[in-house]
Amino acid sequence: MKLIKRIYEIIDECRMCETLDEVVEVLKTNDSPTLREVFKCAYHPYTQWYLSDIPDNYKKPDTLPGISRTQLYTEFRRIYLFQKGHPTADGLSPEKRKNLLTQILEGLEPDDAQVFVDVLRKDLQIQDLTPEIINKAFPNLL
Repeated sequence: MKLIKRIYEIIDECRMCETLDEVVEVLKTNDSPTLREVFKCAYHPYTQWYLSDIPDNYKKPDTLPGISRTQLYTEFRRIYLFQKGHPTADGLSPEKRKNLLTQILEGLEPDDAQVFVDVLRKDLQIQDLTPEIINKAFPNLL
């Protein structure tokens, strides 16, 4: 039985790779709809986010991994609330968006929350990763 890794574990594994070919292999091996969406949201050149001020004062949960209230796999569906050009996001006030983001981040375990923030910053902190490399793992994603 194949264990499903958390998104932050896959990203951490990519960060430890010595070559970009190794990164591609890690991505292919761990392919999932959520992983693809994380990379698409973080690296697609036309995706823009409303938040320039990501809250750093949210309460980070002190739970053990795997027992947080929510997981990135489920919360990532709500990332559209922060995307410029999305009708729902466009209708929210900046304060409402910030409150929603705070609620999402506080429900996630810290490593998942960091991935969510890194996506909004459009940088998963994987050295030399480009849309071209991502497309090697996931053809035509970007």
